[in-house]
Amino acid sequence: MKITFLTVIFMFFLSGCSSVVEAPTETPDKDEVVEMPEEPEESAEIINPETRVSFYGVGDNLIHSYVYQYAHHEEGYYDFKPIYKNIAADVESADLAYINQETVLGGDDRGFSGYPAFNTPSDMAGNLVELGFDIVNGSNNHTLDMGTTGLLNSLAYWSEYEEDVMFTGAFESQEHRDTIPVLEKDGVTFSVLTYTYGTNGIQPDAPYRVNYFNSDLIKNDVARAKELSDFVMVAAHWGDEHAHYPNQMQLDYAQLFADLEVDVILGSHSHTIQPIEWITGDSGHETLVIYSLGNLIAATISDVNLLGGAVSFDFVKTEEEKAIENITFEPIVIHYEASTPGNINTRTNFEVIKLKDYTPELEQRHALNGHEGNVISTEKYQETVDEIIAEEFR
Repeated sequence: MKITFLTVIFMFFLSGCSSVVEAPTETPDKDEVVEMPEEPEESAEIINPETRVSFYGVGDNLIHSYVYQYAHHEEGYYDFKPIYKNIAADVESADLAYINQETVLGGDDRGFSGYPAFNTPSDMAGNLVELGFDIVNGSNNHTLDMGTTGLLNSLAYWSEYEEDVMFTGAFESQEHRDTIPVLEKDGVTFSVLTYTYGTNGIQPDAPYRVNYFNSDLIKNDVARAKELSDFVMVAAHWGDEHAHYPNQMQLDYAQLFADLEVDVILGSHSHTIQPIEWITGDSGHETLVIYSLGNLIAATISDVNLLGGAVSFDFVKTEEEKAIENITFEPIVIHYEASTPGNINTRTNFEVIKLKDYTPELEQRHALNGHEGNVISTEKYQETVDEIIAEEFR
């Protein structure tokens, strides 16, 4: 985790411009008035100091086989970092940076795979830590793709970086699951809870392995989290794939989270961008809901799934209140090309590019542009953003 040290040095000194009162050389008459220097006024006390913690969050890190093949080096290791170079500065500069690791790091000795049962090289863990991510969600429908062994392997890989990153969403024991994950930044504490709608029909060997959506479980978890932290975040893997708007299940659970006074919901699973909104709970508490940030990286062959986004905002805490401010959505395009022009099965040169930096030249180079009616267009993607994301967040 990125830690910022701030050293403040106070220097007190007398300068030539300071007022100096010299002792009188002669004894004054008893009726003479001697003016004494006024006591300096005390500095105004800071009544309500404010702490700000900046946040940057991205969506699904969906590692299809074409993606890890592109990241492979002849020496045998995998380096995914160049794929994210255009957002690296945003990740590094944020006090807290979040990502949904959609695919499990199930064990390098088991062979790597893409859809439908993913197994991602373990080098991904170190790469994300080097980029500066602080929170990694591992709770989604692919958590059990490699079974219990794969889940435990993933936990072992992430444990190597436990001093630098919080990985949560998969659990090795009941005690592990029951322990609320909390991190601290500049004296402000954060809990991160995770829930998924399912695991593609794969049943865990024990009920504590993954958190499935369950109202009673959620109520208990949130109550304990609120006792331990200033802000409570929820990573929610929910909704319908390829849909731009939340379904009823998302709306119902979003309202439950608001009623429980959760502060932020970070949604995923649809592989598309979905709306951002404030929801008011029973007590009047305002919950920020990001229904889905879409894909961060993927090798899908549908243009709707190649538009994702990042969200940034500030957590603000004073002695008396807390708030979330400066919410901004940044659209992102997943770019890839074909090593053999016109052959979609030769996908390579993967890169995450901000929509504002995506050019007509890049549009033409995109391997999916024109394939089976797909259109990669900055204008089209901007229209989608304008339709889905409220203006106050753009």
